[in-house]
Amino acid sequence: MIVFKPMIVFSLLLLVTFHNLAAQNKSEMTFKYEIGMDFARYNRNWIYYNLLHPVNTNNYNFDLTPSFFAKVHLYYFSLRLRYEHFKTHYLFRTNPSDLNKEVDGTFSNNRYLVGIEKYIFDSRIKSYVFIDLGLSGTNFNGSYSESHGDPKVTSSESFNIKGIGLSVQPGLGIKYRLFSNLYIDLESSVYLEKGSDKNDTHNINPQNKLIPRPISLFGFSTNF
Repeated sequence: MIVFKPMIVFSLLLLVTFHNLAAQNKSEMTFKYEIGMDFARYNRNWIYYNLLHPVNTNNYNFDLTPSFFAKVHLYYFSLRLRYEHFKTHYLFRTNPSDLNKEVDGTFSNNRYLVGIEKYIFDSRIKSYVFIDLGLSGTNFNGSYSESHGDPKVTSSESFNIKGIGLSVQPGLGIKYRLFSNLYIDLESSVYLEKGSDKNDTHNINPQNKLIPRPISLFGFSTNF
């Protein structure tokens, strides 16, 4: 239920947004190019496993790793390019009476996104809808242990999981002009990915990911 609450809110906002697409300002934009830096993201954790649960980690977390984005503004829409990097340590455990598992490792992700966006309202506060297609490369390096039987017998092995993924990310965004040519950017989205992993013998890294992102971008940008 925790997963679907932000998705319901996002879906309602998306419906309202598409209903107002007729309000798009079709005037030619003064500036053609835009570059920016994204400083913070708030989204559901990358993994949600049926048996394993994160230790000392919330279902949602802030990612404060800076990332970069660029846009090319055309007459009716804009082209988007974006790069995201994420790296953190994870510890997962499960403790039923007959089986104990633990995953301890460092997960890193490099994500490349390209898409289009379309303005709905174009004034000091600008709003827009967007959709991105992405390619990601992941690496999860750590140890996997499992205990079973009575008395308990524990086996442990290291793993180095490498994978790639294809994704789609629809979302909503707003921009607020602070002064002159400096903007605050805020985006919210839902991220869906289909992945393929190498050396994932214990199915640690989910191949299908659905990640609500209440804040998928929060940063600054400038046009030129």
